[in-house]
Amino acid sequence: MRLPHVVVSADGSLPARDDSVVHHLVLPGFVNAHSHAFQRALRGRVETRSTAHPADDFWGWREAMYADANALSIDDVKALSAWAFLDMVRAGVVAVGEFHYLHHDVGGRPYDDALALSRAVVDAAASVGLHITLLETAYARAGFGRPATPGQARFIFQNVQVYLAHVDAALGLVGPSCSVGLAVHSVRACPRDWIEAIAAHARARALPLHIHACEQTREVDECLQEHGLTPIALLQACGALSARTTLVHATHLNDDDVALIAAAGATVCLTPSTERNLGDGLCRTGDLHRAGVPLCVGSDSHARIDIVDELRSLEDHERLRTRKRCVLTRPGQRLAEVLVPAGSTHGARALGIELGASSVAVAMPLEGHAGGDAVGLDAFFVGGSSDDVEVVRSLAGEVIFDDVDLGRLQRFVAIETAGARVLRRLQGR
Repeated sequence: MRLPHVVVSADGSLPARDDSVVHHLVLPGFVNAHSHAFQRALRGRVETRSTAHPADDFWGWREAMYADANALSIDDVKALSAWAFLDMVRAGVVAVGEFHYLHHDVGGRPYDDALALSRAVVDAAASVGLHITLLETAYARAGFGRPATPGQARFIFQNVQVYLAHVDAALGLVGPSCSVGLAVHSVRACPRDWIEAIAAHARARALPLHIHACEQTREVDECLQEHGLTPIALLQACGALSARTTLVHATHLNDDDVALIAAAGATVCLTPSTERNLGDGLCRTGDLHRAGVPLCVGSDSHARIDIVDELRSLEDHERLRTRKRCVLTRPGQRLAEVLVPAGSTHGARALGIELGASSVAVAMPLEGHAGGDAVGLDAFFVGGSSDDVEVVRSLAGEVIFDDVDLGRLQRFVAIETAGARVLRRLQGR
Protein backbone atom coordinates (compact mmCIF):
# COMPACT_ATOMS: atom_id res chain seq x y z
CA MET A 1 0.00 0.00 0.00
CA ARG A 2 1.31 3.43 -0.92
CA LEU A 3 1.56 6.23 1.61
CA PRO A 4 -0.82 9.24 1.59
CA HIS A 5 -0.36 11.88 -1.06
CA VAL A 6 -0.81 15.58 -1.74
CA VAL A 7 -2.91 16.42 -4.82
CA VAL A 8 -1.54 19.35 -6.82
CA SER A 9 -3.95 21.39 -8.95
CA ALA A 10 -3.26 22.27 -12.57
CA ASP A 11 -2.23 25.80 -11.54
CA GLY A 12 0.30 24.46 -9.03
CA SER A 13 -1.85 25.18 -5.99
CA LEU A 14 -1.87 22.89 -2.94
CA PRO A 15 -4.58 21.96 -0.45
CA ALA A 16 -4.55 23.22 3.11
CA ARG A 17 -1.61 21.90 5.10
CA ASP A 18 -2.09 18.43 6.60
CA ASP A 19 0.94 17.20 8.55
CA SER A 20 -0.06 13.58 7.96
CA VAL A 21 0.19 13.97 4.18
CA VAL A 22 3.76 14.66 3.15
CA HIS A 23 4.90 11.47 1.48
CA HIS A 24 3.80 11.71 -2.13
CA LEU A 25 2.64 14.23 -4.70
CA VAL A 26 0.01 13.70 -7.38
CA LEU A 27 0.31 16.15 -10.26
CA PRO A 28 -1.70 16.58 -13.45
CA GLY A 29 -0.50 14.28 -16.21
CA PHE A 30 2.50 15.65 -18.11
CA VAL A 31 2.21 16.59 -21.79
CA ASN A 32 5.13 16.19 -24.19
CA ALA A 33 4.07 18.67 -26.86
CA HIS A 34 6.89 18.06 -29.36
CA SER A 35 8.38 14.73 -30.37
CA HIS A 36 10.17 13.14 -33.32
CA ALA A 37 9.91 9.58 -32.05
CA PHE A 38 12.25 7.89 -34.55
CA GLN A 39 15.10 10.16 -33.40
CA ARG A 40 15.26 8.14 -30.16
CA ALA A 41 17.83 6.03 -32.04
CA LEU A 42 20.27 8.96 -32.27
CA ARG A 43 20.95 9.13 -28.53
CA GLY A 44 24.66 8.58 -27.89
CA ARG A 45 25.44 8.05 -31.58
CA VAL A 46 25.99 11.72 -32.50
CA GLU A 47 28.28 12.81 -29.68
CA THR A 48 31.62 12.36 -31.48
CA ARG A 49 33.07 15.24 -33.47
CA SER A 50 33.34 14.27 -37.12
CA THR A 51 36.80 14.29 -38.66
CA ALA A 52 35.22 15.24 -41.99
CA HIS A 53 33.19 18.11 -40.45
CA PRO A 54 35.02 19.22 -37.30
CA ALA A 55 32.94 22.41 -36.94
CA ASP A 56 29.95 20.45 -35.66
CA ASP A 57 26.57 22.18 -35.35
CA PHE A 58 22.85 21.65 -35.94
CA TRP A 59 23.37 21.23 -39.67
CA GLY A 60 25.93 18.47 -39.19
CA TRP A 61 23.60 16.70 -36.75
CA ARG A 62 20.81 16.97 -39.31
CA GLU A 63 22.79 14.90 -41.83
CA ALA A 64 23.11 12.08 -39.28
CA MET A 65 19.38 12.32 -38.61
CA TYR A 66 18.62 12.12 -42.34
CA ALA A 67 20.77 8.99 -42.62
CA ASP A 68 18.66 7.29 -39.95
CA ALA A 69 15.39 8.53 -41.43
CA ASN A 70 16.28 6.89 -44.74
CA ALA A 71 17.27 3.56 -43.21
CA LEU A 72 14.01 2.74 -41.42
CA SER A 73 11.21 0.42 -42.46
CA ILE A 74 7.62 0.82 -41.27
CA ASP A 75 8.26 -1.80 -38.58
CA ASP A 76 11.46 0.01 -37.54
CA VAL A 77 9.56 3.27 -37.11
CA LYS A 78 6.93 1.51 -35.03
CA ALA A 79 9.55 -0.15 -32.82
CA LEU A 80 11.55 3.04 -32.22
CA SER A 81 8.37 5.03 -31.59
CA ALA A 82 7.08 2.52 -29.04
CA TRP A 83 10.46 2.66 -27.29
CA ALA A 84 10.40 6.46 -27.12
CA PHE A 85 6.76 6.50 -26.03
CA LEU A 86 7.45 3.94 -23.30
CA ASP A 87 10.23 6.19 -21.97
CA MET A 88 7.70 9.04 -21.93
CA VAL A 89 5.09 7.09 -19.99
CA ARG A 90 7.71 6.12 -17.43
CA ALA A 91 8.51 9.84 -17.13
CA GLY A 92 4.88 10.72 -16.33
CA VAL A 93 3.76 11.72 -19.83
CA VAL A 94 0.11 11.02 -20.71
CA ALA A 95 -0.07 12.76 -24.11
CA VAL A 96 2.41 13.45 -26.89
CA GLY A 97 2.43 15.71 -29.92
CA GLU A 98 4.18 13.69 -32.62
CA PHE A 99 5.58 16.09 -35.25
CA HIS A 100 5.42 13.48 -37.98
CA TYR A 101 7.24 14.03 -41.25
CA LEU A 102 8.18 10.52 -42.36
CA HIS A 103 5.48 9.93 -44.95
CA HIS A 104 6.83 7.85 -47.84
CA ASP A 105 9.13 4.95 -48.57
CA VAL A 106 12.86 5.42 -49.05
CA GLY A 107 13.44 7.49 -52.19
CA GLY A 108 10.09 9.21 -51.82
CA ARG A 109 7.91 6.44 -53.25
CA PRO A 110 4.37 6.60 -51.80
CA TYR A 111 3.22 3.49 -49.95
CA ASP A 112 0.14 1.70 -51.21
CA ASP A 113 -1.32 2.72 -47.87
CA ALA A 114 -0.47 6.42 -47.73
CA LEU A 115 -1.01 6.37 -43.95
CA ALA A 116 1.28 3.40 -43.26
CA LEU A 117 3.82 5.37 -41.24
CA SER A 118 1.13 7.42 -39.53
CA ARG A 119 -0.56 4.20 -38.40
CA ALA A 120 2.79 2.90 -37.17
CA VAL A 121 3.32 5.76 -34.72
CA VAL A 122 -0.35 5.79 -33.65
CA ASP A 123 -0.19 2.05 -32.94
CA ALA A 124 3.08 2.53 -31.06
CA ALA A 125 1.49 5.11 -28.77
CA ALA A 126 -1.52 2.85 -28.18
CA SER A 127 0.78 -0.02 -27.19
CA VAL A 128 1.83 1.91 -24.06
CA GLY A 129 -1.46 3.69 -23.34
CA LEU A 130 -0.26 7.12 -24.46
CA HIS A 131 -2.59 9.63 -26.14
CA ILE A 132 -1.08 10.89 -29.40
CA THR A 133 -1.82 14.03 -31.32
CA LEU A 134 -0.50 13.17 -34.77
CA LEU A 135 0.84 16.39 -36.25
CA GLU A 136 1.00 15.57 -39.96
CA THR A 137 3.84 17.71 -41.25
CA ALA A 138 4.19 19.53 -44.56
CA TYR A 139 7.59 19.61 -46.25
CA ALA A 140 8.12 20.95 -49.77
CA ARG A 141 11.74 21.95 -50.36
CA ALA A 142 15.23 22.29 -48.92
CA GLY A 143 14.96 26.07 -48.68
CA PHE A 144 14.50 29.25 -50.66
CA GLY A 145 15.41 28.49 -54.27
CA ARG A 146 16.57 24.97 -53.31
CA PRO A 147 14.68 21.81 -54.27
CA ALA A 148 14.46 18.95 -51.82
CA THR A 149 17.62 16.91 -51.35
CA PRO A 150 17.65 13.10 -51.70
CA GLY A 151 17.83 12.88 -47.91
CA GLN A 152 14.49 14.69 -47.64
CA ALA A 153 12.61 12.59 -50.19
CA ARG A 154 10.59 10.68 -47.57
CA PHE A 155 9.26 13.98 -46.19
CA ILE A 156 8.10 15.64 -49.41
CA PHE A 157 4.58 16.02 -50.80
CA GLN A 158 4.13 16.73 -54.50
CA ASN A 159 2.08 19.84 -53.78
CA VAL A 160 0.10 21.38 -50.95
CA GLN A 161 -3.20 19.89 -52.17
CA VAL A 162 -1.75 16.39 -51.86
CA TYR A 163 -0.59 17.22 -48.34
CA LEU A 164 -4.00 18.57 -47.31
CA ALA A 165 -5.69 15.46 -48.69
CA HIS A 166 -3.26 13.40 -46.62
CA VAL A 167 -4.29 15.34 -43.49
CA ASP A 168 -7.96 14.74 -44.23
CA ALA A 169 -7.30 11.03 -44.67
CA ALA A 170 -5.43 10.98 -41.34
CA LEU A 171 -8.55 12.31 -39.62
CA GLY A 172 -9.86 8.78 -40.05
CA LEU A 173 -7.37 7.69 -37.36
CA VAL A 174 -8.99 9.91 -34.73
CA GLY A 175 -10.30 8.02 -31.73
CA PRO A 176 -10.27 8.07 -27.91
CA SER A 177 -6.47 7.92 -27.81
CA CYS A 178 -5.61 9.75 -31.04
CA SER A 179 -6.20 13.25 -32.36
CA VAL A 180 -4.78 14.95 -35.44
CA GLY A 181 -3.29 18.35 -36.20
CA LEU A 182 -1.33 20.05 -38.96
CA ALA A 183 2.27 21.18 -39.01
CA VAL A 184 4.42 23.36 -41.23
CA HIS A 185 7.89 21.96 -40.85
CA SER A 186 9.40 25.44 -41.06
CA VAL A 187 9.42 28.55 -43.23
CA ARG A 188 12.52 27.09 -44.88
CA ALA A 189 10.73 23.89 -45.86
CA CYS A 190 7.44 25.44 -47.04
CA PRO A 191 6.91 28.40 -49.42
CA ARG A 192 4.44 31.15 -48.61
CA ASP A 193 1.52 29.77 -50.62
CA TRP A 194 1.81 26.45 -48.77
CA ILE A 195 1.79 28.19 -45.39
CA GLU A 196 -1.28 30.22 -46.34
CA ALA A 197 -3.18 27.14 -47.55
CA ILE A 198 -2.23 25.07 -44.50
CA ALA A 199 -3.24 27.84 -42.10
CA ALA A 200 -6.61 28.16 -43.84
CA HIS A 201 -7.14 24.37 -43.64
CA ALA A 202 -6.35 24.35 -39.93
CA ARG A 203 -8.83 27.18 -39.35
CA ALA A 204 -11.56 25.53 -41.39
CA ARG A 205 -11.23 22.27 -39.45
CA ALA A 206 -10.46 23.86 -36.05
CA LEU A 207 -7.25 21.81 -35.77
CA PRO A 208 -3.97 22.62 -34.00
CA LEU A 209 -1.16 24.04 -36.15
CA HIS A 210 2.47 23.53 -35.10
CA ILE A 211 5.55 25.10 -36.69
CA HIS A 212 9.30 24.96 -36.07
CA ALA A 213 10.13 28.67 -35.91
CA CYS A 214 13.34 30.65 -35.40
CA GLU A 215 15.35 27.67 -34.21
CA GLN A 216 18.47 28.75 -36.12
CA THR A 217 19.81 32.19 -37.05
CA ARG A 218 20.31 30.90 -40.60
CA GLU A 219 16.57 30.28 -40.81
CA VAL A 220 15.86 33.86 -39.77
CA ASP A 221 18.40 35.25 -42.23
CA GLU A 222 17.05 33.22 -45.15
CA CYS A 223 13.46 34.20 -44.35
CA LEU A 224 14.44 37.86 -44.34
CA GLN A 225 16.16 37.34 -47.69
CA GLU A 226 13.17 35.55 -49.28
CA HIS A 227 10.26 37.48 -47.77
CA GLY A 228 11.67 40.63 -46.18
CA LEU A 229 10.05 39.41 -42.93
CA THR A 230 11.12 37.46 -39.88
CA PRO A 231 9.61 33.96 -39.64
CA ILE A 232 7.12 35.17 -37.01
CA ALA A 233 6.06 38.16 -39.11
CA LEU A 234 5.71 35.89 -42.15
CA LEU A 235 3.48 33.49 -40.24
CA GLN A 236 1.33 36.39 -39.09
CA ALA A 237 1.05 37.68 -42.67
CA CYS A 238 0.04 34.18 -43.85
CA GLY A 239 -2.74 33.86 -41.28
CA ALA A 240 -0.79 31.13 -39.52
CA LEU A 241 -0.46 32.84 -36.13
CA SER A 242 -3.46 32.31 -33.85
CA ALA A 243 -4.55 30.81 -30.55
CA ARG A 244 -4.42 27.35 -32.22
CA THR A 245 -0.78 27.87 -33.25
CA THR A 246 2.17 26.43 -31.38
CA LEU A 247 5.63 27.74 -32.26
CA VAL A 248 8.35 25.23 -31.49
CA HIS A 249 11.69 26.60 -30.22
CA ALA A 250 11.16 30.32 -31.00
CA THR A 251 14.81 30.72 -30.06
CA HIS A 252 15.86 33.78 -32.04
CA LEU A 253 13.16 36.44 -31.62
CA ASN A 254 13.15 40.23 -31.72
CA ASP A 255 10.83 42.51 -29.74
CA ASP A 256 8.29 42.69 -32.55
CA ASP A 257 8.19 38.89 -32.78
CA VAL A 258 7.39 38.60 -29.07
CA ALA A 259 4.60 41.17 -29.41
CA LEU A 260 3.10 39.38 -32.44
CA ILE A 261 3.10 36.01 -30.66
CA ALA A 262 1.43 37.48 -27.59
CA ALA A 263 -1.17 39.40 -29.59
CA ALA A 264 -2.13 36.25 -31.51
CA GLY A 265 -2.56 34.19 -28.34
CA ALA A 266 -0.17 31.56 -29.72
CA THR A 267 1.68 29.01 -27.57
CA VAL A 268 5.45 28.49 -27.54
CA CYS A 269 6.86 25.00 -27.01
CA LEU A 270 10.42 24.85 -25.68
CA THR A 271 12.53 21.70 -25.90
CA PRO A 272 15.46 22.60 -23.62
CA SER A 273 17.33 19.28 -23.63
CA THR A 274 17.37 19.21 -27.44
CA GLU A 275 18.12 22.93 -27.74
CA ARG A 276 21.14 22.34 -25.50
CA ASN A 277 22.21 19.19 -27.33
CA LEU A 278 22.03 20.88 -30.74
CA GLY A 279 23.57 24.16 -29.62
CA ASP A 280 20.53 26.14 -30.76
CA GLY A 281 20.78 28.98 -28.26
CA LEU A 282 18.60 30.37 -25.48
CA CYS A 283 15.03 31.53 -26.05
CA ARG A 284 13.73 34.77 -24.52
CA THR A 285 11.56 32.70 -22.20
CA GLY A 286 11.10 35.42 -19.60
CA ASP A 287 10.01 38.01 -22.17
CA LEU A 288 7.45 35.58 -23.62
CA HIS A 289 6.15 34.64 -20.18
CA ARG A 290 5.77 38.25 -19.07
CA ALA A 291 3.93 39.00 -22.32
CA GLY A 292 1.38 36.34 -21.38
CA VAL A 293 2.46 33.69 -23.90
CA PRO A 294 1.62 30.15 -22.68
CA LEU A 295 4.76 28.01 -22.50
CA CYS A 296 4.88 24.23 -22.81
CA VAL A 297 7.65 21.68 -23.31
CA GLY A 298 8.68 18.69 -25.40
CA SER A 299 11.57 16.23 -25.61
CA ASP A 300 11.97 16.67 -29.40
CA SER A 301 14.98 14.55 -30.46
CA HIS A 302 14.94 12.55 -27.19
CA ALA A 303 18.53 13.14 -26.18
CA ARG A 304 16.79 12.88 -22.81
CA ILE A 305 13.20 12.02 -21.95
CA ASP A 306 12.52 13.68 -18.62
CA ILE A 307 9.73 16.26 -18.57
CA VAL A 308 10.74 17.43 -15.09
CA ASP A 309 14.13 18.39 -16.48
CA GLU A 310 12.55 20.13 -19.48
CA LEU A 311 10.35 22.13 -17.10
CA ARG A 312 13.04 23.25 -14.68
CA SER A 313 15.19 24.20 -17.67
CA LEU A 314 12.63 26.87 -18.60
CA GLU A 315 13.78 28.69 -15.47
CA ASP A 316 17.41 27.53 -15.50
CA HIS A 317 18.04 28.59 -19.11
CA GLU A 318 16.54 32.01 -18.46
CA ARG A 319 18.80 32.41 -15.42
CA LEU A 320 21.78 31.69 -17.65
CA ARG A 321 20.57 34.08 -20.33
CA THR A 322 19.84 36.98 -17.94
CA ARG A 323 22.32 36.15 -15.15
CA LYS A 324 19.53 36.57 -12.58
CA ARG A 325 17.53 34.25 -10.33
CA CYS A 326 13.81 33.47 -9.96
CA VAL A 327 13.11 35.10 -13.31
CA LEU A 328 9.81 33.48 -14.33
CA THR A 329 8.02 34.08 -11.03
CA ARG A 330 6.41 37.19 -9.59
CA PRO A 331 7.46 38.33 -6.10
CA GLY A 332 6.05 35.82 -3.65
CA GLN A 333 5.12 33.29 -6.35
CA ARG A 334 6.41 29.71 -6.15
CA LEU A 335 8.31 28.15 -9.05
CA ALA A 336 5.82 25.27 -9.23
CA GLU A 337 2.99 27.71 -9.99
CA VAL A 338 4.72 28.45 -13.31
CA LEU A 339 6.04 24.97 -14.10
CA VAL A 340 2.96 22.85 -13.36
CA PRO A 341 0.80 24.56 -16.03
CA ALA A 342 3.72 24.48 -18.50
CA GLY A 343 3.96 20.73 -18.01
CA SER A 344 0.26 20.02 -18.24
CA THR A 345 -2.54 22.40 -19.24
CA HIS A 346 -0.49 24.54 -21.62
CA GLY A 347 0.73 21.45 -23.44
CA ALA A 348 -2.81 20.08 -23.61
CA ARG A 349 -3.94 23.41 -25.08
CA ALA A 350 -1.22 23.15 -27.72
CA LEU A 351 -2.46 19.70 -28.72
CA GLY A 352 -6.14 20.63 -28.63
CA ILE A 353 -7.01 18.07 -25.95
CA GLU A 354 -8.27 17.92 -22.35
CA LEU A 355 -6.25 16.23 -19.62
CA GLY A 356 -9.30 14.36 -18.33
CA ALA A 357 -8.61 12.09 -15.36
CA SER A 358 -4.87 11.82 -16.01
CA SER A 359 -2.34 12.14 -13.22
CA VAL A 360 1.24 11.34 -12.27
CA ALA A 361 2.20 10.32 -8.73
CA VAL A 362 5.76 11.10 -7.67
CA ALA A 363 7.76 10.66 -4.49
CA MET A 364 7.69 13.71 -2.23
CA PRO A 365 11.26 14.97 -1.63
CA LEU A 366 12.48 14.90 1.96
CA GLU A 367 12.35 18.70 1.92
CA GLY A 368 8.57 18.35 2.08
CA HIS A 369 8.78 16.65 5.45
CA ALA A 370 10.67 19.51 7.03
CA GLY A 371 9.64 22.54 5.02
CA GLY A 372 6.06 21.71 4.07
CA ASP A 373 4.28 20.67 0.90
CA ALA A 374 5.08 23.87 -1.01
CA VAL A 375 8.80 23.49 -0.34
CA GLY A 376 8.57 19.82 -1.33
CA LEU A 377 6.84 20.64 -4.61
CA ASP A 378 9.42 23.25 -5.56
CA ALA A 379 12.19 20.86 -4.45
CA PHE A 380 10.77 18.22 -6.77
CA PHE A 381 10.98 20.53 -9.77
CA VAL A 382 14.48 21.70 -8.85
CA GLY A 383 16.00 18.34 -7.94
CA GLY A 384 13.57 15.62 -9.03
CA SER A 385 13.46 13.58 -12.20
CA SER A 386 11.50 10.94 -14.07
CA ASP A 387 13.07 8.41 -11.68
CA ASP A 388 10.68 9.71 -9.01
CA VAL A 389 7.57 8.80 -11.02
CA GLU A 390 5.58 6.04 -9.31
CA VAL A 391 2.16 5.77 -10.96
CA VAL A 392 0.81 7.28 -14.19
CA ARG A 393 -2.87 7.39 -15.16
CA SER A 394 -4.01 8.03 -18.73
CA LEU A 395 -6.50 10.62 -19.94
CA ALA A 396 -9.20 8.05 -19.19
CA GLY A 397 -7.85 7.50 -15.67
CA GLU A 398 -6.42 4.04 -16.38
CA VAL A 399 -3.06 3.06 -14.87
CA ILE A 400 -0.48 2.90 -17.66
CA PHE A 401 2.61 2.77 -15.44
CA ASP A 402 3.16 1.53 -11.90
CA ASP A 403 6.69 1.10 -10.62
CA VAL A 404 5.74 -1.86 -8.42
CA ASP A 405 3.73 -3.75 -11.06
CA LEU A 406 6.32 -6.36 -12.04
CA GLY A 407 4.10 -7.97 -14.65
CA ARG A 408 3.66 -4.68 -16.48
CA LEU A 409 7.37 -3.91 -16.23
CA GLN A 410 8.24 -7.29 -17.71
CA ARG A 411 5.91 -6.63 -20.65
CA PHE A 412 7.81 -3.41 -21.29
CA VAL A 413 11.00 -5.42 -21.90
CA ALA A 414 9.71 -6.61 -25.28
CA ILE A 415 9.24 -2.99 -26.41
CA GLU A 416 12.77 -2.06 -25.32
CA THR A 417 14.23 -5.15 -26.97
CA ALA A 418 12.56 -4.39 -30.30
CA GLY A 419 13.84 -0.81 -30.23
CA ALA A 420 17.35 -1.94 -29.31
CA ARG A 421 17.31 -4.42 -32.21
CA VAL A 422 16.71 -1.54 -34.66
CA LEU A 423 19.44 0.48 -32.97
CA ARG A 424 21.98 -2.32 -33.36
CA ARG A 425 21.23 -2.52 -37.05
CA LEU A 426 21.63 1.25 -37.47
CA GLN A 427 24.95 1.13 -35.64
CA GLY A 428 26.16 -1.59 -37.98
CA ARG A 429 25.46 0.33 -41.18
